[in-house]
Amino acid sequence: MSQYPDTPNNDFNNQNPQQPSGYPQQQPHQQYGQQYGNQQGFQQGFQQPHDFDAYGNPIAPDAKTMSLLSHLSSLILNIVTASTLSFLGPLVFWFIFKDKPGHKFTAANSARAFNFNFTLWLANLVGWAILIFTLTLGAPISLLIWGATTVLMFIFHIIGAVRANRGEVYDYPMQIRILKD
Repeated sequence: MSQYPDTPNNDFNNQNPQQPSGYPQQQPHQQYGQQYGNQQGFQQGFQQPHDFDAYGNPIAPDAKTMSLLSHLSSLILNIVTASTLSFLGPLVFWFIFKDKPGHKFTAANSARAFNFNFTLWLANLVGWAILIFTLTLGAPISLLIWGATTVLMFIFHIIGAVRANRGEVYDYPMQIRILKD
């Protein structure tokens, strides 16, 4: 008999008392998943369990998708409105999901995305103020601020969307906390 019970051999039906301890005794033609009490076979072992957020709260089935869309809504509004209204997307998601049961995860992601976007929106306003008050010297500084906020927005929102899809609440590195989760 083979040393390992999972490897096929010719004398599998023989009950060998020399079998290493710790291995379950298998019956011939028994499926792998059934030896551990799984009556539906091997495939059921790969089903995802019910998801929970970092706080132990259950996550609604669509909460990951809504959180991902909350992060990506900022990017879309950043492109469509030229960075003027990018904070509205997560704010709308936060208002919709803040009181829904099972969507605390979505509300937390939306609040953090809003706080980050609002912080970058304020930085863009500073860039506009510099440009308006010092037209000649302020243009390079304003362009630098706008470029930095745009790059930061794209990088951190993509990271936030990926983490939301994994079931994690992403805490942005720089934000003014206006909405609490």
